[in-house]
Amino acid sequence: MQKDKPDYEARAGTWAFADGVHTGKAGIVSAAFPAPPDYRLRFTAKPNAIGRLQLRFRDQGPSGGGCTLVIDLKHQTTELRGPLHTFERAMPIPRDQPVTIEAFVLGTVIECFVNDAHAFTMRAYDFKSGTLSVTADEGGISISKLEMCLPAAAR
Repeated sequence: MQKDKPDYEARAGTWAFADGVHTGKAGIVSAAFPAPPDYRLRFTAKPNAIGRLQLRFRDQGPSGGGCTLVIDLKHQTTELRGPLHTFERAMPIPRDQPVTIEAFVLGTVIECFVNDAHAFTMRAYDFKSGTLSVTADEGGISISKLEMCLPAAAR
């Protein structure tokens, strides 16, 4: 996260920004952040309860298009899903520590690394652009890092 308040669209819940941390408070929270078609994402967040954290890459808004990374703290699973495929696996996720995600969104490929230990890759032929949306349920979320930059291959 930057020291300046990032540009975003609140879709659900109450959001606040202070001291470089973006916080979605209580209940289900969702926000969409502008994103270029191709980027590298560095993301660190702490869900506030045992629930789900979802990042939707190339989100198409109310139509729901895009590819979604779902981290389910309660069931200890992570999945990457799109309109035609879902890749899910059991994954130990410490509930008392932040979750770190590094993702590459480049051309037709979306590749995600969770906690520097687990990798997920998916093709995204139908979605060439869109926002990055973040959704958390059951208590909200605190986002301490959300950085997007162009990957070396796109420069």
